[in-house]
Amino acid sequence: MMNPTTPRPPRAERHARPGRMLRTTLAAGLGLLAALWGPTHAPASAQSGSEYDQPTAQLPGGVSNRDDAAVNRVAVLVNDKPITLYDISQRLRLLLATTGGVENEDQLRVLRRRVVQTLIDDKLKLNEARELDFLDQFPEEAFEQQFARQAARFNATPEQFEQVLVQVGSSREAMMEQIKAQFVWDQLVRARYGNRAAVGGDEVDAYLERLKASAGMYEYRLAEIQLLVQDPRDRPRIRSTAAQLVNQIQAGELDFATAAIQFSQSTTAANGGNLGWIPQDQLRPAWAEVVPQMEPDTIAGPVATPGAFFILQLQDRRRILSADPLDAQLDLARALTSFDETTTQEQVERIVETLNKELDGFGGCDDLPSIAQRAGLDQVFEPSAIPLRSLRKGIRDRVKDLDVGQATRPMVGNDGIMVMAVCGKSAPEVQMPAFDEIRNRMEGERLAAFARRYIRDLKRDAVIDYRVPKDQLF
Repeated sequence: MMNPTTPRPPRAERHARPGRMLRTTLAAGLGLLAALWGPTHAPASAQSGSEYDQPTAQLPGGVSNRDDAAVNRVAVLVNDKPITLYDISQRLRLLLATTGGVENEDQLRVLRRRVVQTLIDDKLKLNEARELDFLDQFPEEAFEQQFARQAARFNATPEQFEQVLVQVGSSREAMMEQIKAQFVWDQLVRARYGNRAAVGGDEVDAYLERLKASAGMYEYRLAEIQLLVQDPRDRPRIRSTAAQLVNQIQAGELDFATAAIQFSQSTTAANGGNLGWIPQDQLRPAWAEVVPQMEPDTIAGPVATPGAFFILQLQDRRRILSADPLDAQLDLARALTSFDETTTQEQVERIVETLNKELDGFGGCDDLPSIAQRAGLDQVFEPSAIPLRSLRKGIRDRVKDLDVGQATRPMVGNDGIMVMAVCGKSAPEVQMPAFDEIRNRMEGERLAAFARRYIRDLKRDAVIDYRVPKDQLF
């Protein structure tokens, strides 16, 4: 399985408000949050009042979600196991709540298709586990723990999480069904294919030799959004949808990771589309024409391939086994204050003016607490080691050229004012990846390949009967 993306600080103009994160999460219907230095923007569509993010939105099959008899209609039979319109609406609302609304009917159609296909996969996964007497190996407490972990991702207790699920028109049961299917499937794949996925020491050594041979070559940290073209007649419409997503992401209306979770039909969707580091000579042919021309923190697309359109995000790039200035470690101290509804422009200007005067005589990190106090910054954080690479570009550009003992000028955003000081700096080093790190990654990639093949075979052998026409479902 892929590792979670290393959390990155928010944009320079956004700062955390203590005590605000949980309220923001619940109010936004489980909006995705940055994990390191505070909340990010929820997608604009989540607050837009669009007809596609309202509780009374039209459901698959052309029925209102207020029509109880209609929503219990069977939409799909998977080996005689029913998926109802109610199941689809619950999962659809759950996905909308965790990622924000959609902008138009084309995006809703993509989202519905993904929900239906995921529900079909989940039925097949749980049915396979039952037939192998594998499901009974896990007590209900195991799933409750997974539910609690999911709640913790959104800074909520399980009870608060359940309340929010109800508020957004979904339910605890819908979330538990999704959790159960994924948890049991992961364990089943590992139990069935773990030995075959094992990586030997000679394979790791061979990988390291290939890595050494590629020294100096660029590698790229990429994320993807994949929109499949299953019918050539749909190609213009899907390209148009991809172009709309590109425009929304570039305009700041939609976060890339959120869009990937919501719309991507790749196996990387659940991880925000993250692909990790890919050497230049391993890029897909269509990507190899685009990616080397991109700058970090930019997106490109739609990139056309015979069976899909891709939107690509270049998160970072570096040269293999070469020292990179972005690999330097900085010990950064921070002082900040958050705005509230009573903050005036006059107060902001006064704080900035005081800070600028005080920082003219900045003598080092020991001065930061007293400067913060005199200027009215009420939060001071001790120095912590942060890789320069992990900082957002806006912050990185402000600190990368500072010497130890220097500070930034005030950074003013919509939420507050922040000053950062460099208290220490270590030079970048060339490091070979650890043996166990390589082996774990290779085994994870093999298990993921086995899992894709496994679910493909289950689908091939399954009897899937659509009781609602596909053109109404999708």
